[in-house]
Amino acid sequence: MIETQRVTKYVDHRGTICIAEVGKEVPFQVRGIAVLYSDSTESEAYEGRVQVLVVKGSAVISTAAKQEEILVDQCMTVQGPLTVKVSAPESIVLLLTDQELDRASAVDLEKTSMYFGRNVERAFYLKDVIEGQDRGGHAHQYCHQSLICLRGSLEVVLHDGSDTKTVLLEKGGSQLHIPPFVWAKEQNFSAGAICLVLASHPYNRAGYMDTIEEMIQIHDEV
Repeated sequence: MIETQRVTKYVDHRGTICIAEVGKEVPFQVRGIAVLYSDSTESEAYEGRVQVLVVKGSAVISTAAKQEEILVDQCMTVQGPLTVKVSAPESIVLLLTDQELDRASAVDLEKTSMYFGRNVERAFYLKDVIEGQDRGGHAHQYCHQSLICLRGSLEVVLHDGSDTKTVLLEKGGSQLHIPPFVWAKEQNFSAGAICLVLASHPYNRAGYMDTIEEMIQIHDEV
């Protein structure tokens, strides 16, 4: 059965964050991730279990029993075989699956797993960021993250306790790996920019370090 649900999302004065975490929103171990855009005219076929999240626009999900259109900020978990087709201009659709993927739309999880040393446990995306607002502004004690720009552009400020650098992320660019004990802030989002974040660990507020000073102190203690 295909059941449409609302994406888990939080909205504040900075913008919107939408979350999919293994064991909560995602009822399987993620082994493949793909991103579909409206400039693709072909349907994509998937096996296994798939969670489809519509980041922007809409998509049509087809199984042997049913066909259904899902809209922005909606998601569904489906047992394959199924096909997914982006169905509106400027759409972006995120797919999480329990199968490894080898196709043009797939995120390079081999590289991500090399960074993480484990599977992706949480995916979330930042969108509708208010002009002049930043996201992030913290470091993690244990969690690795990989950032991928899905639309537009943004800057990521990184501080490792000694040096600071700023990285520009744009649609179609490489993943940006942020290891533990690197403070990061996302800023200067272009209008309509969307950033996907893949995380190695479930959400745990106790593992956050909000300031560079706190990060350096805890790092020196461990």
